[in-house]
Amino acid sequence: MDNDRSISMSYIDLGSDSPTSKESCPSNLEYIIELVIYSQLVISLFLCIGRTDYNFMLYLLGYGVFCVEMPPLDVNGLIRKITGIRRFLMLIILATAIEAIWLSFAVSAWLCPNNQNPDVCFVEDFQMNWEYKLHQYIIWGSSINFILKLVLGTLCWMWIDKERTKLEAISLKPLIFFW
Repeated sequence: MDNDRSISMSYIDLGSDSPTSKESCPSNLEYIIELVIYSQLVISLFLCIGRTDYNFMLYLLGYGVFCVEMPPLDVNGLIRKITGIRRFLMLIILATAIEAIWLSFAVSAWLCPNNQNPDVCFVEDFQMNWEYKLHQYIIWGSSINFILKLVLGTLCWMWIDKERTKLEAISLKPLIFFW
């Protein structure tokens, strides 16, 4: 018990070689995750022109988890942050599945089949003909968003694995509840 307390106290120590001083500047992985979240926020904001985009709120949550929260000062803070990122990763996985289903329906409903001219597909429906370019824009933006969501999920998983390894190194108890 005494050894566990000394490890926890040394983790809280603000010396030059403590993990907290290293945590004050984000790692390359965290920087890449922030860039992906920023780009997804911008893409989702512009996709709201043509469809209601639930992804914007998801990325704001990710922004709050990765970019706004202060670095954890002790083992319990690190466990809370890892748990929060794991929950965010589960939301990303669910949102990716929903996005894949939406894209499959939207492509079949909004685009002309096999290189046909939109004038041929939408002869009588002038509004649909006008919206065709907007629909193409939404499909392309959603496809880019889908790919970035897969990248974000992979990066979150890598971050969780890295932090879990760091936590196992400073903790005496085995971490069974983490993957």
